[in-house]
Amino acid sequence: MEPWGGHQRFVRTRAATARAATRRATRANSGEGVFASARTVSDSRVSRQIVHKSEFGGVRLNLQDGSAVVNAFGEIRDRLVNENKLDAFDGVLVQPMIAGGVELMVGVTQDPLFGPLIGFGLGGIHVEILKDVCFRVTPITDRDAAEMVRSIRGYRLLEGYRGHPPADIPAIEDLLLRVARLVEEVPEISELDLNPIIALPPGQGCLIVDARIHVTPLH
Repeated sequence: MEPWGGHQRFVRTRAATARAATRRATRANSGEGVFASARTVSDSRVSRQIVHKSEFGGVRLNLQDGSAVVNAFGEIRDRLVNENKLDAFDGVLVQPMIAGGVELMVGVTQDPLFGPLIGFGLGGIHVEILKDVCFRVTPITDRDAAEMVRSIRGYRLLEGYRGHPPADIPAIEDLLLRVARLVEEVPEISELDLNPIIALPPGQGCLIVDARIHVTPLH
């Protein structure tokens, strides 16, 4: 999916898991309370203007204690101040670190002829380098979702390889069906990018780590 232009309005949301509490750290004294929810956490900048937070240095991983969370917050904020971009700073989101799993992506874009297209493939940087993505026109059926998962070249990673466990494929298929239904029910969503999604072993589901949603008002 193509990056969105700076003049487009989008809603950014992130979730590690519905069962794990996330905390917003917008003040330096919030670090210890945030860290109490997980032993190892990540800290990422939340901004409605700066899309590529990793390239900006807005993601800090493997923070081991509350002091590390506070320091990461200060460094991110200081860089925004130095680059005169503090207005783009809405705070930070602190999430538990996720170990293992396979990085995937699910995206939606609008085709002028066919309408919403849902895409699925390997996530993280792999989607940009390998471009191992398949598309379907929404709405999709459970058969479509199963075919999408199995049609990418990286499907072997989801089956398990060299001692790595297989992924929770039914959960991935369910996510595809839910996203396709979402864009049908909410036509204001013109683009959607869930990347990365961490596919965990069978029975553990998949976790959406980062999401971007572009909303266009209906005329």
